[in-house]
Amino acid sequence: MVQPFRIGDGKPSPIDDPALYAETFDRCGAKRMSVETALAQLLRMLHRRALNLAALPDDERDLHYDRIRRTCCGAAEHIGQSPDNAAITANSVVEFTRAMVGIIETSGPRSDS
Repeated sequence: MVQPFRIGDGKPSPIDDPALYAETFDRCGAKRMSVETALAQLLRMLHRRALNLAALPDDERDLHYDRIRRTCCGAAEHIGQSPDNAAITANSVVEFTRAMVGIIETSGPRSDS
């Protein structure tokens, strides 16, 4: 089983900063998420997915990559991207996730002893 690990010097990263979870409000008073919070949550989600994918055999990963692609494409269209741009965005996210899986596989489990 692949274990999650922390890159860096062990100090809290900006992603761990509780201030990033502060809500903002738009002109109508509706809650909005800051760009920093959205990015931090997206990166955490992709990292979790990559850890799970790295634990799977290669031949079982494509279904999961396709699901990430479809979900991301739908979300990109939902926020206003054209279908063509949404597809480009979704493919980029899948390639980024594949790269993270490769990094996780290459690094293997790490012990902090």
